[in-house]
Amino acid sequence: AAGVTDGPRLAAARRAVTGSADALGQLMASVHGEDAGSRFGDLWQDRATALEAYATAQGADDPAAAATALTALTRVRAGIAGLLDEVDPDGAARPLQRALAAQADAATATVRAIVARSPKLGPRLLDAARASREVGRALVVRFATRFPKRFPAS
Repeated sequence: AAGVTDGPRLAAARRAVTGSADALGQLMASVHGEDAGSRFGDLWQDRATALEAYATAQGADDPAAAATALTALTRVRAGIAGLLDEVDPDGAARPLQRALAAQADAATATVRAIVARSPKLGPRLLDAARASREVGRALVVRFATRFPKRFPAS
């Protein structure tokens, strides 16, 4: 959302996204090794860059740049799914793919609500938060299914 504006809000958003990319990369490394963790963190950072490009394009009313950013988001989503399929070929791919798609849709809807100064911004933010949690759940389920002794049900 901060990509719509420049300055300290954007810098803070970038720091937060970098922190989440690092944390997710560490989680992936703890399950699938350092290489997978590093690659996942890089992909998550690429996702953030594409979302920022989408926000900037929406703020500038540049449909061509927005379409390019959406294509980049789709490529990143495929990259994340491909990485997980590589390190866990027997894992359930569809739940994660659906969660990643829903999260991208919710994030881009939030950006559009910000740009339009829509009264629907609050619900869009909540949708984006829920969708992000679903990505986490899909990852955890996939990890727990692959390594049940490391991730016992509680």
